[in-house]
Amino acid sequence: MRKEKKFVNLTPHEIRVIKGNGEVMVIQPSGLIARIKEEILFDEVVEDVEMIEKRFSEVEGLPEKIEKNAIYVVSMMVKNTERLRSNSKFVVPDTGATAIRENGRIIAVRRFISIIK
Repeated sequence: MRKEKKFVNLTPHEIRVIKGNGEVMVIQPSGLIARIKEEILFDEVVEDVEMIEKRFSEVEGLPEKIEKNAIYVVSMMVKNTERLRSNSKFVVPDTGATAIRENGRIIAVRRFISIIK
């Protein structure tokens, strides 16, 4: 018997999705947060505001074991890494034209991006 697929949210934010039937699905944060390690290099100060340079490296916070029936929701920055860009098990909420907005803020998405080219 085949297991039904499920979403695992690797962001710190609740994600609301409008399904094809109009029903709202809420994907709660899983407690794991996928992020890219960063190193901050201070460069200069302009009008008392720091101007910095960041160096990004590997992704951290991914599950140790990738479940076969799971689809992992991550941020665009995490998805756009070489490691995950073509991995369809990691998806990003599509915050483009199809996203639902209220007062200019995204409150829900209708779909996910699975591959970035």
